[in-house]
Amino acid sequence: MPQEKRSKKQKAPVTVAVAAPAAVPNKKKNKTLPKKLVGVKSVRSIVSMKKVVEATQTRKKPESKSKKAGVTFPIGRIERYLRQGRYALRVSSGSGVFMASVLEYLSAELLVCSY
Repeated sequence: MPQEKRSKKQKAPVTVAVAAPAAVPNKKKNKTLPKKLVGVKSVRSIVSMKKVVEATQTRKKPESKSKKAGVTFPIGRIERYLRQGRYALRVSSGSGVFMASVLEYLSAELLVCSY
C-alpha cells in the first residue's frame, strides 16, 4: 500500500467508540450506580450527591426553642430582645430559656394569686 505524505501539522484521525454501560460498579461498596451518574468524574461527588439527597429526604421539621424547653413564652424573641437591648457584651444561649421560664413562673403565680 502506498503511504500518503502528510504534513507535520496533520495527524491521523482517531475514532473511538465508547459504549456507556447501564450501570457502573462502585469500587468501595460494590453497588451499581444509576445510569444518570455514569458521566460523573469522581466517586466523591457521587457520594456527596447521595448524602444531599438523603439529607433532604430525612429532614425533620424545625422545632422551636420554646417547644424543646417546654415553655409557653417565646424564647427566641426574648433572646433577641436581650441582644438588641445591649444589657451585656455577650448573651448565652441559655439566658433566653432561663428568662422565659422565670417570666412564665411569675405570670403563673400572679394568676394563682388573683383568684
